[in-house]
Amino acid sequence: MMGKTHVEMGSACWLGAVLAANLMGADVNPLIAGAGVAVAPAFAAGPFSPDADVTWLSFLGHRKATHRPDTTALVLTLITLVAWLALAPQMPFGTDALIWAPVAGWWSHLAGDMIFGGLPISKRIVAKGWIGWRLDTDGL
Repeated sequence: MMGKTHVEMGSACWLGAVLAANLMGADVNPLIAGAGVAVAPAFAAGPFSPDADVTWLSFLGHRKATHRPDTTALVLTLITLVAWLALAPQMPFGTDALIWAPVAGWWSHLAGDMIFGGLPISKRIVAKGWIGWRLDTDGL
């Protein structure tokens, strides 16, 4: 997947998460859902996406050509959970749901890479160093 499709998938995953939350009774405001459509893509592609592991976060001991889903994505999700638990009671108008938009964008990037490109991980975990379907996107 490339940047443009990561952006689109980030928005789609956010909206899917909002729909699922609303079906379970969360009652996410449509304005908050719309705001998340702008926030999630910023974390699905670009410097705040999992691609950060291959650019400005590479000093963290990044494994070549991987997004470290086993560490970085889990840490982002846990930080978000802690922030949500601390901030949700003080946030007005149900805006606390918007805290989850970066997580939706981040995980949508990893999911897109797994489905369409394969997600590179350590060869110690998987013999070929890739997980996912690696669907071809170069033609019909």
